[in-house]
Order: sequence, then C-alpha cells, then structure tokens
Amino acid sequence: MKRFTKDSLYTALQIAGLIGLFSYSFIQGDPNSKENIKKNAIVNTIATSELNSSMKRLWEEHVARTRSVMLCIVDKLPGTEEALSRLHQNKTEIGNAIKPYYGTVAGEHLTALLETHITILLEVFNAAQTGNAKAINEANKKWLSNADLITEFLCTTNPFLQETDMKIIMKDLLLLTTDQTNQRIKKDYSADIVAYDKAQTEVIKLADIFSKGIVQQFPEKFKRVAAE
Repeated sequence: MKRFTKDSLYTALQIAGLIGLFSYSFIQGDPNSKENIKKNAIVNTIATSELNSSMKRLWEEHVARTRSVMLCIVDKLPGTEEALSRLHQNKTEIGNAIKPYYGTVAGEHLTALLETHITILLEVFNAAQTGNAKAINEANKKWLSNADLITEFLCTTNPFLQETDMKIIMKDLLLLTTDQTNQRIKKDYSADIVAYDKAQTEVIKLADIFSKGIVQQFPEKFKRVAAE
C-alpha cells in the first residue's frame, strides 16, 4: 500500500483547501449570482431609502420650524429667539446634507440662500402683522425671488431636476406659509391647520424629487455590494 510522506500529505491538504476556497468564492462571491444580485438590490434600495428619509426629515422640519417662528410672532408668544435659532440650525443641516454629493462650497452656498430666505420670511410675518399692503407686497416679491434663486441653484447643480416643477412647489410652499400667517392673524385656526397640512404635503414632494435626482446623478454612491 502506498504511504503518504509528510510533504505529499501537506501538498494534498493545500490542494483541497484551494478547491474549497474556489468553490466557496464561486458560490458566494460571484457578483452575478442570483443570490448576490438580490442581496445587492436590497442593500441599494436601503441606501436610497435612507437618503429619501433624511431629506424628508430635514425639509419637513424646515416647514415645522418656520411655523414655530410664525406662531411666536403672530401670537406674541415667548421663545421667538429660540424658535428662530432652531430654524437657523435646520438651514445649516440642509446645506450639510448635500456636501457629500456636491462639496463644501455648494453646501455652504445653499445654507447662505436659506439664510436670506429666513431673513425675508421675518419681513413677511411682520408685514402681515401690520397689514401694510405695500410692505406685504414688497416682502413677498423678495421672498419669491429668493425661492427662484434656490431652485435655480439646485437645478443647475443637478441636471436631473425639473426646474419648472421645482419652482411651482417652492412657490406653493411660500403661498401656503403666507396663508397660514393670514389665517392665524384672522384667528381662523381651522384654515390655518389646513394650510399647514398642505405645506407638509408639498415639502414631501420637494424632498422626494430632490433625493431621486441625487440617486440619478450619483448612482455609483448607491450601488453598494452586499458582501461589504
């Protein structure tokens, strides 16, 4: 009977190990296998969903924080400075959210545009309080002009965004914010809530369009491999 020497046994074990490793890699590591395609699709869907959820949270919060400031001003409530400070924090968070895709300069530019947006909204709220038609008109014109600048910046940065659609949504958001203010001043609280609910619906549309555009523009950032 043939005996294995120590060397030949070692060689046999090496070969067996390589065969096993190759077999495992072939079954588990093939990126084109049905199992891995399915896993990657799940991972990629999760990554896309995470971005969408994050954008929705930030923009919904923007509408909510804006309302908090409006309520403090119109109803002469304490805490206006605190509410305003939190709204300013939100604008920075929105700017930071686009930095991983468009860089620091773009993120800070968006934050600056939102800074102007907040400054003008205070003019809108205060003008509405006085009832001065001329002041209300001027404030609203400045606000719409700033909204157009924000939309143009986002659409220039991301060619997958439809500027016309984005401008309509942004304009509707401003009109609904003004409507909330006017209804609150008139003490028509039911109409105020209706306007707020509509604003939340519109801002979700905005977040959906924006996050979808990012995924389209940077698909490689969302094509993660399940094995990772």
